[in-house]
Amino acid sequence: MRRTSIVATVVVFTTVLSMAVAVATPPTGDLKYEDFARAQVVEGATVPITADTTLVRGEYSIAPGGGTGWRLLPGTMVLAVTKGKLTRQGGDGCATKDYVAGQAGVSPKGVYQVRNTGNEPLEFFGLFFEQTAGAPKPLAEGSTDPAPADCTGVMAAGVVPSGVSLAGSAAAPFVSAFYSHGAAVEIKAGQDVFATHYDAAPGWSSQIAPLSSTITRCSRSTGGFSLARIRRSRCRAF
Repeated sequence: MRRTSIVATVVVFTTVLSMAVAVATPPTGDLKYEDFARAQVVEGATVPITADTTLVRGEYSIAPGGGTGWRLLPGTMVLAVTKGKLTRQGGDGCATKDYVAGQAGVSPKGVYQVRNTGNEPLEFFGLFFEQTAGAPKPLAEGSTDPAPADCTGVMAAGVVPSGVSLAGSAAAPFVSAFYSHGAAVEIKAGQDVFATHYDAAPGWSSQIAPLSSTITRCSRSTGGFSLARIRRSRCRAF
């Protein structure tokens, strides 16, 4: 049988202490990784996981003065800012909320726009729940939507999409075998969101210690993958 590598994207919502425990057991074999983001969650949420819906992640940048325009999001959105200042508008009450580097915002489904209101390029990692397979990439592709009904005046007009770049993106479905009984991910304010990408060579193996809430994707480089929320798991490359 042909030996292939495993590619995995791991997103963890955890405390600093839990993260230290998670990395205490060193892996065996050749492992390459790229960290996408680490930021502290400002507001928490309970995020339902629906089987056969798609989870999308992406690494975004927005030029100063740029923005996404109004976008309808069918599920929860998690944005972890790694550089600059992010302004999110929309949701209930058409509220405006600012996030700076090192902070992560959690927004329930609704209509939002994301803007760079700072003086330097904005960079952030996005995680989007309840997406449809094959749909335009959130915040970056497809047509814009009308502003929320409770947005008025200049805010209701929004901004024409400009200055938005998507450096990388991936999507995968939640496997129905794991999510047929109302599963959910608990995201707590004050926790860290940590996202990283692994490329493990054949023969690599590592135990993942229990964490507060973890989403992982394990897939062979030749294709085919699944997503699962885990308490304890093991990814191996054969």
